[in-house]
Amino acid sequence: MAPKLPPDLKETVVYHYCDANALLSILSNQKLWYTHAAYLNDTMEIKKGVEFCQELLSEKLNADPSDPVLESAKSYLANAERWQYYICCFCASKDKLSQWRAYANDGDGFAIGMKTELLFQETDGVFECRLDSVSYEESPLKDGFDAIVNDLQSQLAALPDDTDQNRVNWCRNNAAERIGGWCIDQSAFHKDAGFSVTVHQNPLLASIADRTVSR
Repeated sequence: MAPKLPPDLKETVVYHYCDANALLSILSNQKLWYTHAAYLNDTMEIKKGVEFCQELLSEKLNADPSDPVLESAKSYLANAERWQYYICCFCASKDKLSQWRAYANDGDGFAIGMKTELLFQETDGVFECRLDSVSYEESPLKDGFDAIVNDLQSQLAALPDDTDQNRVNWCRNNAAERIGGWCIDQSAFHKDAGFSVTVHQNPLLASIADRTVSR
């Protein structure tokens, strides 16, 4: 599956800070390790963004309790923990003090520069690889949420009056899944504002999501 790279991150270099053991492993195996989101230092990884999106959905449902799309999207989000995310962090800067301290053995480690077009190539199976900037504020998440909800609601409202009910139901289900999926995906790039000054200071974050839902 082809990776997703924003235009501003194509043909650029990002840096992965690590200690000597990690550097040796990366060079020897020609691989990077991704960590499951549940085992990162931020216990609210992904959860914080999902909870915020759930609040946004609840606000819209309070305004329009009969909207079946929003109700289905909220149910979709309730199963967000069944999506498996594996994360690896990068930084746009090759010499960031907070990164040296937190990830590179307090300055005795390494910052490995990697070209994004070579780093993120085809992935196997059900995994989807994405690289994007981390947001520490709620406003980008809210703006994106409002945009996708309004766009899909407009598309549904534009369906002809004589549209077959089965087709209408399919469109509604598809819209709900798109809203829920967008919320979960974007939550992988949303962190608590406290991390912007204590550790990360605008790193990039690469996320691989296993879309196979565990039963």
